[in-house]
Amino acid sequence: MLRLTIETVLGWIDQHPEASIYSVSQNDSEGWCECDNCRKVEEEEGGAHSGPILRFVNAVAAEVSKKHPEKLIDTLAYWYSEAPPLKARPLPNVRIRLCPIGVCEAHAYEKCPNDAYFLKNLRDWSRITNQLYIWHYNTNFAHYLLPFPDFDELAADIIMYQKHGVVGLFLEGDSAEGGGAENSELRSFVMARLLWNANVDVNATINEFMNAYYGKAAKAMRAYFDLLHRQVRPAPQGRGHHMWIYTHPGASYLSEDFLAQAMKFFREAQAAAGDEATRARVRKARLSIDYVNLVHARAFAVRDGTYAPANLDQLKGDFQSFMKDVRSFGITELHEGRKLAEDEEQFAKVVKPYGVVTMENPEVRVDVVPELSGRVIHMIDKATGRDVLRHPDAGEWSYPDAGGLSVAVYSDYFAAGSYKADWALASQSGTRELVLAGACPNGLKVWYRIQLQADGPALRTETHLENAGAAALDVVIQSRCEADLRTPDLAAVVFRSGAGRPIDKKLIQPEQAPTGSATYDGPARPDGEWKLVGAGSGLVLVNRFLVDEVSRSFVEWTGKTGSSVAMGLWSARRSLAPGGVLTLEASYEIKRER
Repeated sequence: MLRLTIETVLGWIDQHPEASIYSVSQNDSEGWCECDNCRKVEEEEGGAHSGPILRFVNAVAAEVSKKHPEKLIDTLAYWYSEAPPLKARPLPNVRIRLCPIGVCEAHAYEKCPNDAYFLKNLRDWSRITNQLYIWHYNTNFAHYLLPFPDFDELAADIIMYQKHGVVGLFLEGDSAEGGGAENSELRSFVMARLLWNANVDVNATINEFMNAYYGKAAKAMRAYFDLLHRQVRPAPQGRGHHMWIYTHPGASYLSEDFLAQAMKFFREAQAAAGDEATRARVRKARLSIDYVNLVHARAFAVRDGTYAPANLDQLKGDFQSFMKDVRSFGITELHEGRKLAEDEEQFAKVVKPYGVVTMENPEVRVDVVPELSGRVIHMIDKATGRDVLRHPDAGEWSYPDAGGLSVAVYSDYFAAGSYKADWALASQSGTRELVLAGACPNGLKVWYRIQLQADGPALRTETHLENAGAAALDVVIQSRCEADLRTPDLAAVVFRSGAGRPIDKKLIQPEQAPTGSATYDGPARPDGEWKLVGAGSGLVLVNRFLVDEVSRSFVEWTGKTGSSVAMGLWSARRSLAPGGVLTLEASYEIKRER
């Protein structure tokens, strides 16, 4: 692998001798190597995933320097590799490009508690290299049009980077053909000024742009801009909400009162605009508010045995009108890497009514939507009216097939996606038991039995997987339960490991990213029971399982907008011969916190 990479980089240099920097970096998102050699290196490097990466990049850079001492090798400190290694140090021709992908973008990093982990990484990298670069984000990649009030943060952090010795800065926004991200014209103008002079008067720069770009409508547009930024500015100047680059439209700073006031300012701007060109600019800027309103209207709810948006016919018409407006401005993407046609196809496919099956006993009510992957969408404690399960945001790509309690079949523990399956209600016995059937194109068949005990808040599930196809298939069953986190700083998973060790894992830790995951296998796996406490609902979620059926368990969490936690079980991984079967049983019980 090393020799191949060296030859590849040398080939790039031959093909593009005009370039001065060549990137040798990890893949996007998670997925670090878990082989024994890399794990050994990580242990030597203080547990940092960046250790094996930097050693590899240094080896490449050392060979490149023999023929091309003037060329630089760039590598990302990104996602799982943001924290620097304990021992390895970048060679002189290696440039570390640190990527603050997990930070709150509403506030100056030095003043936001959510960003303490990144400042630690920044300081630690700056101690071991004097050639630190930054890859900085300035849009919402999940929703390009979402209001993104980051101008205070930009003004503060470009100066902050200089203070920490950063020598290279790349600002990434919406790179799709046609652009169109929220406030992109103003943001580009301000960023250009800041990169030329980090101490420029940003407020005056904003006024300069607005007066030139919006003319007579500038006063109302500036009023909207200030309203938006007051949603995130710390008290007493604002409401202090947080915001990330993958925040969804249900975020707290996009409240209904904010949206109503924003529309008032846009109507004023439209009326004040002195010509058609200016009216078009105002209209384009208003797309961000129209988008949030549209997604809010897409929210599903259970009504009379149906799971659907409140006014489906109006929503369909509003969606078509909105997409027409978007295209009129040359915009080609609303989300990173997805064309408008994909949004239209997804909307037509999933925005429709779904049948709901309700199960209940004196203590709990459970709502199941068979067509949505057999998903349990509500598990409500009747005494408190509280739901222990996560309610997904209507802006999530897989919505409404998201959140709650579900089961899926994968090829292995690391597969990017599960086997596709069509689900339907197979049978129902009264109000306390049902069986769902899932059929995969490859011949796999799944029976998912859900039973509610007669007089307690506990749900038992049994997944029975059969290979009805003609060829052996690699399979593993996952049972996944997601809960909302109303108090992320208090949430913890508690269990006794198979080795007898008591575990009380607090999910959000000081100076660590407010998101993460942990996998437990072998003797570290729970001994048949684990529970989620401190989530803020006043309820404890207890998950029990048969140890012999479960190969590993995992927990994933985020304390960002839409705070949530997922607790998951994996069956053993099998090569399932034709006619072969695999089962996984699990129960989920609600208890009230004391």
